[in-house]
Amino acid sequence: PYTTLFRSPEYNTSAQVLVFVFEQNWDTSIIHKKIDTIKHKLRKAEIAGITHVDENILEHNEHNTILSFLMFEQPAFSIRRIDMIGKTDEEVAALLRSELPNGTKCVMTLFQRLNRDIGRILEGAGDIPAFGADAVVSGFFDDGGIGYVFNCNGVYQDALILVIFHGENLQVQLSYNFGWTPVGKTVTVTDIRDEYNVTEIDGKPAAELYETYLGIPYKRNPLSVMNICEFPLISEDHGLRKGRIPYAWDVDGTLRFMAAIHKGEKLRLSYGLPQQIFSQVYDDAEAFRAFEPQALLMIICMNRVIFLQDYEHLEIDAYRSVQPEAAFLHGNAEVYREHGVGGEMHSALVAVGFREGSIQARPQARAVPLEVAEGE
Repeated sequence: PYTTLFRSPEYNTSAQVLVFVFEQNWDTSIIHKKIDTIKHKLRKAEIAGITHVDENILEHNEHNTILSFLMFEQPAFSIRRIDMIGKTDEEVAALLRSELPNGTKCVMTLFQRLNRDIGRILEGAGDIPAFGADAVVSGFFDDGGIGYVFNCNGVYQDALILVIFHGENLQVQLSYNFGWTPVGKTVTVTDIRDEYNVTEIDGKPAAELYETYLGIPYKRNPLSVMNICEFPLISEDHGLRKGRIPYAWDVDGTLRFMAAIHKGEKLRLSYGLPQQIFSQVYDDAEAFRAFEPQALLMIICMNRVIFLQDYEHLEIDAYRSVQPEAAFLHGNAEVYREHGVGGEMHSALVAVGFREGSIQARPQARAVPLEVAEGE
């Protein structure tokens, strides 16, 4: 596949080549080897990567990496790394702000959460749109698992990889699809152990919420995401609904989350209907059709995959009807922020379209998803 790309006219006439690496191997020596191979085979390549998971590829162990290539006719992006070790979220937000030049169209953020409040960090972007993903950890929902992000220079844990899109002729369109409907009364987070462990809701053990509404006694049943995937909790940020899925609960009723939840935050239980979710996706795909993206990327929550099961491909198909070479990745959480609202999401599909120039006269820019076998 490298030879085919190297000989393509798009590659040879491009000013910049961005390679997204979506990796399903958590052995850092193997990741380093793959980075070195890309750099050796494709001298123009600039790399932004993250550990993710795609069950369809996991079933075939010889194929565990997805590469997606974006080739730009004019300079369009920069890649930066922010080392977050020993820094507060506010300090990281300030560093993020300092990295964004005038004329930035949007920024992609790749990270492993490690008890970070990504919403607070993204405040550093101001009104600049942001999207991205949280690295999937080894063992997926294992508290001790490790996820990685990487670029041409290395593989990192507590770091933020930024892909800053600032091309003069570049146009970017973001969208956010959630689709779950709130149900029941609004409840309040009344106590937390920290921002990822909610101990009380409305003065009662937090897990009682699921016992009351879904009939799952938390003291006798371990939490399975499979049991509650259609019932995420919802918080609202200036009218934007944000999903929150607990991945475990403790015998004392503490709910454990991947994304930050604050004391005093208002929550509602929600339910999902596939036809309602698909309707929103189809409407969004039509909006992208009018935009005519030359490249399209989807960031899809694994909870949607678990919920939709065999029908999950319909979401991808909708966007690929607009851009057949559209790529996708799954993370522990997805990032969406526009107009200063948003942050880390769950159960959502975030889509991002790119094009250079006007719709009537565009240069060539393509996203080419390739599956690369281990060792190639």
